[in-house]
Amino acid sequence: MAFTSEQIANAKYIYSYFVNKGWTPQAVCGMLGNIQSESALHVDIWEGGVGPGYGLVQWTPASKLISWCNARGLDYKKISSQCARIAYEMENGIQFYPSYSYSMTAKQFIKSTASAETLGLVFLANYERPRNPDQPQRGDQAQYWYDQLAKGGKPSAPTEPKPSEPTDTNTYTVQSGDTLSAIALKFGVTVSQLQSWNDISDPNKIYVGQVLKVKAGESDNSETSDTYVIKSGDTLSAIAQKFNVTVSQLQSWNNISDPNKIYVGQKIIVYKNGGGTGTMVYTVKSGDTLSAIANRFGVSVSNLQQWNNISDPNKIYVGETLAIYSSKGGGGSKVSYTIQSGDTLSGIAAKFGVSVSQLQSWNGIADANKIYVGEVLSIYTSGAGGGGSQTYTVKSGDTLSGIAAKFDVTISQLQSWNNIANSNKIYAGQVLVV
Repeated sequence: MAFTSEQIANAKYIYSYFVNKGWTPQAVCGMLGNIQSESALHVDIWEGGVGPGYGLVQWTPASKLISWCNARGLDYKKISSQCARIAYEMENGIQFYPSYSYSMTAKQFIKSTASAETLGLVFLANYERPRNPDQPQRGDQAQYWYDQLAKGGKPSAPTEPKPSEPTDTNTYTVQSGDTLSAIALKFGVTVSQLQSWNDISDPNKIYVGQVLKVKAGESDNSETSDTYVIKSGDTLSAIAQKFNVTVSQLQSWNNISDPNKIYVGQKIIVYKNGGGTGTMVYTVKSGDTLSAIANRFGVSVSNLQQWNNISDPNKIYVGETLAIYSSKGGGGSKVSYTIQSGDTLSGIAAKFGVSVSQLQSWNGIADANKIYVGEVLSIYTSGAGGGGSQTYTVKSGDTLSGIAAKFDVTISQLQSWNNIANSNKIYAGQVLVV
């Protein structure tokens, strides 16, 4: 494992802090193995660059840490403050609870002399409790830190690590396991920006050791981003109006599934020029299917498969993270539509070649079944691949799903634009609007 001097200094500080509080070295390293996965041993770090998680253990929401520190006059960005919060939680039975896998309490964990590897898995199950609990690497990481740090007896009292020296923040060297979407999220930019700045035609083809430009130069005219901190009384639709963007764009840029669920103090990214092509990461939940996720974000199943190397669309699992490229997510020409008697949201969506979820996002509609005659809807016609821009002649062997993937649209959109009732019935020579 290779770590920066800052990461090593932080690990040593955490180890010293908690051992001096009476924790066993194994318990501290069990926690360290998890901190490595949660925050890469960085202190001032937001989940995906924007939240809602923050800090060493990615407190979610971040207000769990920030409000607690503010009430005590502590700087929440300091490692000493974050360690104090962890100690407070563990001493008061907050966050750490016995699980089905491990019946250990917080007080038992602190004093345990089980192996660091085992305690890494205990902390994972009883404190972190992620959607995907199958992460044995956290135990391996815990054992690594034990082998590195638990030598030479009790460490001296910790001193706050010095901030690392400034580095070139304009470039990033691709590491093993990196994806362009993950790098984009890390630096708060879009995949299309990374592609543009680095002349990358295929976002799935990057290589270890490749040096990427991750920040626009002074002469770069592509879109730039701001960070906005949500205040009391804010709504996503009001923020969208304030910055002249759409609700769906804010959702896409910030991985917000429910536009009605934002919280005070949450940081969101806002692209000044509308953001162009963006990316987001979606975590698969119980009951999800790839087709439902595709429909929700106005993309095709084949797109999701291609972007995430999924060979079988029926095999996804809870906790899996999917990259979703929102190249057509609500950034097109705006039209207004007045609801008529007999209209349904699904019918309007089909009429304009968009998804119901997009109509809900653009218009702040919580219940898709509750619309009324005379209500005026905002619809971004080209923002969801609105159809009519070109045609395609069906060839022998073509399928509607294949054509949808070829033109980056959904099967339902092709059916809507071409009045196709049965997606399996198309014929060679048929001219389709795509």
